[in-house]
Amino acid sequence: MARNPASSQSTSSSIVSQGGDKDGVKLIRQMTLIDCISIVIGTIIGGGIFISPKGVLVNTGSTGWALVVWVLCGVFSMFGGLCYAELGTTFRVSGGDFSFILNAFGPVPAFVRIWTRIVAIQTGSRAINSVSFAFYVLLPFYMGCDVPFAVTRLVGAALLLLIVIFNCLSVPLTRKIQVATSACKLLGLIAIIVAGVYQLAKGNTSNIDTAFVEGSIKWKTIPLAFYSGLYAYSGWQYLPSISEEIINPGRTIPLAIIISVIIVIIIYVLTNIAYFTVLNSAEIIASNAVALVCHLQDCSFVTDLLLASFAIFYFICG
Repeated sequence: MARNPASSQSTSSSIVSQGGDKDGVKLIRQMTLIDCISIVIGTIIGGGIFISPKGVLVNTGSTGWALVVWVLCGVFSMFGGLCYAELGTTFRVSGGDFSFILNAFGPVPAFVRIWTRIVAIQTGSRAINSVSFAFYVLLPFYMGCDVPFAVTRLVGAALLLLIVIFNCLSVPLTRKIQVATSACKLLGLIAIIVAGVYQLAKGNTSNIDTAFVEGSIKWKTIPLAFYSGLYAYSGWQYLPSISEEIINPGRTIPLAIIISVIIVIIIYVLTNIAYFTVLNSAEIIASNAVALVCHLQDCSFVTDLLLASFAIFYFICG
């Protein structure tokens, strides 16, 4: 029996509307829940956990309130991530902010957003990370003298080029590297936490015992404390950018954000407690990088773990 042409045309239109052009290029859904969790953890955890404790502490007034701010910053980040998860499950296309704004407001605002992100926002943060990576990798080779800035720029540029090559080669390769680097980041922070537990077992709890009595909370500068804390949590918004590659995005995206942000909150709070077992408030406020100050203070074997973790962090993750 011959097919009805109208029926064939209707079937073809249904295929196009549901899955796009069947002969066109489509992204393969291959990102699992574990992959998504590793992406969120990998993008959130960075050098901020070594830099932000100073800003949080100086703008809260005590170690106790600083820990409270770290927890609340994590909760706020989770809310933001879930808002993006709703967008990512509603518009199941890759592109993140660009795709969302394109669907809501049209091409001009979408282009302005992606242009500012590529030209100004992302390039600046990537440059800072790459130069920091190069500095901490080269530091052991320049003990006792300054690391030439030209050399750090060359090594940092090489890192960025390597990352571009990995991302261009294949998604599975990039996925495996992301999982590996996320695991290394967690191992580095776990080393710091273990060192802090050791110090607590030795009885170094003086800074913890006075957590809420060493100073009154500074209500006027609390927003600045949250600003510093939220900087360390930045990265929760990137997962919906790859919605088109995620298996069952309606379930995977929100679940991955909830699980990963909870893990980061626990890791960040325990890491800060580890800092407080080694350094008092004045020493943390006087530092630009907590792990380096621990090394300068020569605070037993825990300082070596802190410094080693700090170096590994930048060596592996930039």
